[in-house]
Amino acid sequence: MIIPFDKSKYDYSTEEILENITGSRLLSAEIEFNRSCNYLCPYCYAAGNSDHAQLDPAVATDAIRQVHALGAKKIVVLGGEPLLCKQLKANIELITGELGMGAEIFTNGALINEDWAKFFFEHGCRVVVKLNSLRPEVQERLTGVPNALDKAFHAIRV
Repeated sequence: MIIPFDKSKYDYSTEEILENITGSRLLSAEIEFNRSCNYLCPYCYAAGNSDHAQLDPAVATDAIRQVHALGAKKIVVLGGEPLLCKQLKANIELITGELGMGAEIFTNGALINEDWAKFFFEHGCRVVVKLNSLRPEVQERLTGVPNALDKAFHAIRV
């Protein structure tokens, strides 16, 4: 089953924002399922973190359900690198499938391949690929990874 991309889950009108403020409701929430990262960005707390600790799946599920109960239309998935989270697909399926919310994934793009792209498409996700610079040498310096710009462009193209 393909869940079509629904722009209304990701972008909000002024009226929606004001309505949620006065009703003490959420429009969105951010969650980190893991803090591991395959990049070495000097400005980031997760730089090169190979600690594969992940948010307990039961805690993640409970947090997602609480966000939904508070009226959120989307969950922004951050990291570390979200694609290193072993439960990412199950979490996205809960968010977009069962609960009908949007999932916005912030990634460095290095791990996106055709399978991930297909999965994100089929679940109506918005994927944001981080770019520090369009100059290869600057992108490499700010990520600590060779060919980081090529990897980001590959993720965008796939």
